[in-house]
Amino acid sequence: MAVKVSLRTKPIKGGKLSLYLDYYPPIINGKGKETRREFLKLHAFKDPINSDQKTHNKTVYSIAERIRESRSLGIYNKEYGFKNNVVLNVDFIKYYQEIINQKLEIVSKQSHQVWEASLVYYKDYAKKVYTKSLTKRHVLGYKDYLLNAKSNKTGKKLSSATVATYFKHLLNVLTKAYEEDIIKEDITKGIKNVKAENKPREYLTTAELNTLWKTEVSNNTVKHVCFFCAYTGFRFNEAKKMKWEDISQDNSGNYIVKSYHTKGQKYTLNPISKDAYNIMLKESPNQQGIVFEITYHKARNILKNWIKKADIHKNIGLHNFRHTYSVLQLDNGTDIYTLSKMLGHKNISTTMIYAKVTDKKKIETLNKIKIETGDE
Repeated sequence: MAVKVSLRTKPIKGGKLSLYLDYYPPIINGKGKETRREFLKLHAFKDPINSDQKTHNKTVYSIAERIRESRSLGIYNKEYGFKNNVVLNVDFIKYYQEIINQKLEIVSKQSHQVWEASLVYYKDYAKKVYTKSLTKRHVLGYKDYLLNAKSNKTGKKLSSATVATYFKHLLNVLTKAYEEDIIKEDITKGIKNVKAENKPREYLTTAELNTLWKTEVSNNTVKHVCFFCAYTGFRFNEAKKMKWEDISQDNSGNYIVKSYHTKGQKYTLNPISKDAYNIMLKESPNQQGIVFEITYHKARNILKNWIKKADIHKNIGLHNFRHTYSVLQLDNGTDIYTLSKMLGHKNISTTMIYAKVTDKKKIETLNKIKIETGDE
């Protein structure tokens, strides 16, 4: 009896649908167990309300249907797993774009724009490419291309950090294509990303923060959200999405914020200081709805002029207030492990970047070792 593979959906939280494949009769999966369901880790909106959600659904269902077809073909060839006997030939540029469309619902707007930019450079390199012709040589050629490419905006060579990000995006898309059986070989295996140059991260000193607070700004919301980030270590995108209903108090009266982290796609409970809470009250004394009502682009432009007006000669962006929080915490004795938890870092190696920025602790160690040498 031939196995029938059908694409089905299951309602989940948040008004979404989880897509899965239904096998009848049941098949034996890669772990040797009988099963009828294979969840694809793809989610669609049950009732899309705007063009972005409709585009997302179209992309997700297109990918799911492609997987269903490849599964059917694998079973027809009497092999469930079929990495070696199924060869699809897909327009890889279009597939890359489909992956980016999926990202729209799970990453910040700024991150999504970076994904779109990475595709622009890949298109310029690859022109037109199908999955059958993808090789390690092609991938390594793209790395060399990026290392010599110039920015479309400034005309200068791309920074090592930008090259690393764009190349990582291609590797991620290729890995996804392999997992979805779009390509038959994991051609990313053994390929290392470009090592990004570690540039010193700009931050504001306590004196500069005091100066900035006293400097007139054209929009007080920018002032409040920036200082909230300096008090808490929040990312700008996390702070601007914060609502008053996300605020609570623990048994000791400390203020707690339930925050969604777009970077890790998870919710966390974050204690904040009384000073941070007072900043929120200054911005939104009614304590209703969103606390900081402002867009990223508007805040960025206002901040640029504000920093200049304060006569601070540093390249300070919105994210640098998170850096400021981290460095000042270390300067004031917070241990690296506690700081790592406060910042929500998965690996302490990420937090160690801030330990390299501050020299205060290094200077404090200079005269700690005393040896009687007889020298004055």
